[in-house]
Amino acid sequence: IALNILRYFRFTNMAQAQRLVAHNMKHFDRFISMLARFIATGFGVGYVIPIGQGTIATALAVLIVPWFLRMPVSSQVIMIFFALAIGVWSSSVAEKLFATKDDHRIVVDEIVSIFITFLAFPSSLSWSWIVVGLVLNRVFDIWKPGPIRRLQNLRGGWGIMVDDVASSALSHIILRVFCWI
Repeated sequence: IALNILRYFRFTNMAQAQRLVAHNMKHFDRFISMLARFIATGFGVGYVIPIGQGTIATALAVLIVPWFLRMPVSSQVIMIFFALAIGVWSSSVAEKLFATKDDHRIVVDEIVSIFITFLAFPSSLSWSWIVVGLVLNRVFDIWKPGPIRRLQNLRGGWGIMVDDVASSALSHIILRVFCWI
């Protein structure tokens, strides 16, 4: 079968076919690296300014929170788990490319965390509460109280993502309490 495939593509020998495969794999690896970096930097937001990239990414992501709140809770959960998986992968790859542990340009963790903060809130949530949630999210992400800071020591994308998951869960709980009072 392989020989018929090679004949179909008019390869004169196996060495020529191997060179073509190696050449295409190099381009594919480069594409995957660029895609991971693009996702990890929040579609380029991580490059905007040299400081405050996480806050800018979170502020931009909060603009689609009203749309997120209109989704069924099951869809919200699926979206968050999918985004976490993509975030762990892309931030792992980007961390290697940047050669820096939790590089400041990696903001996918902040983007995912804002959606965890607002998970299962009613779609009628006002903008004032959304701003309160944004502030809580940023405070706990920057402060990282108690054992949350130690979660950064996990390897690769896990350390980048999980500390933000924990801090956003904390901001979620506190926002629930504030809204209930």
